Amino acid sequence: MPKIKGQELVKLIKEFDHDAKIVVISADVQTSVREEMEKEGILTFVNKPLNETKTRQLCDLIRNDSK
Repeated sequence: MPKIKGQELVKLIKEFDHDAKIVVISADVQTSVREEMEKEGILTFVNKPLNETKTRQLCDLIRNDSK
């Protein structure tokens, strides 16, 4: 994203709504970045490229989380 890093955006969203359900889809696979995102309470972290299998898993996760 051109004006803000994903980590910063997640923190801002969580400050605004602590219970926000966030899915991070990123090509950045650095372990430290992923761990930082998970500490912020994201729902999940998905590595790009997004494919049919990952999309189905995300849909299942979102469906199950909303129950």
